[in-house]
Amino acid sequence: MILWIDTETTGLEPGCILEIAAVLTTDELDEVSRFHRLVCADDPVTLLNDSEPIVREMHVANGLAADICNARIGGDRTAEFGAVSMFRSWAEPLVGDTPVPLGGNTPSFDRMFLLASGHRSRAFDFLSHRHVDVSCLNELARRWAPTIYAGRPQAAKAHRAMADVENSIATLAYYRAQGFIGKDKDTE
Repeated sequence: MILWIDTETTGLEPGCILEIAAVLTTDELDEVSRFHRLVCADDPVTLLNDSEPIVREMHVANGLAADICNARIGGDRTAEFGAVSMFRSWAEPLVGDTPVPLGGNTPSFDRMFLLASGHRSRAFDFLSHRHVDVSCLNELARRWAPTIYAGRPQAAKAHRAMADVENSIATLAYYRAQGFIGKDKDTE
């Protein structure tokens, strides 16, 4: 299994998670379950105004800022902690006892934000230390297989958590189908 994740945040440094989405797949990339939550740990308007300008502009353009403000999500850091707790409660029973890799487009970034949300003491022991990083595959394909790279799936809606997770899964499936990431000879 692979646990695919994406977080939308207030910037590149650990600050606040605004949205979290995850999809658990089998090793063959078949979906098992999905999770999505809007999150905002402070007053949404103030938080967005305090975000890095490029991030604020992106979240206004993609509709996330409006969704957060309309959902009237707010409070203190416990709101973010609660959403990450819900994510953990959703994922842990599905995964079981065998640690699974975290997948996505630069999943180390998402892991950093999850750990900064207050779960550092228990961490995410159901996750492996390994990642399935689609951004790494994109970099390799761009260099070694530019024609395959040019045909990869493009994100439908920029920087929304669930759309980004779905795009990561679709991109890995595409690379596999193109032979860039192949199957063992015994399985063909």
